[in-house]
Amino acid sequence: MLIEVNRTVNVELKQDAFTHDFMKDFRKDFYPFFTLDEHAQHIAQLVAREVIDEIEGRRGAEQFVEGYGPIGEFVKTALVQDTSMETLTTDE
Repeated sequence: MLIEVNRTVNVELKQDAFTHDFMKDFRKDFYPFFTLDEHAQHIAQLVAREVIDEIEGRRGAEQFVEGYGPIGEFVKTALVQDTSMETLTTDE
């Protein structure tokens, strides 16, 4: 079977945490991200794939995420808003 799973994640960043120096170091050591949108997408996919827990206030804020450290220093919230699944093909 081929199953499509979609998750919508609402991400609110602490924009002031993404300083010029942080962005430069992150690009050097991890991914070539130049915008806050790229960081928000990256964090959203980590939450959607359950690599990290949802973040809201203090809940989930102490999780260590490679490249960010304690994720609560960079993210106010990252919550799954919706999940949908659809069977695209069956084995029959």
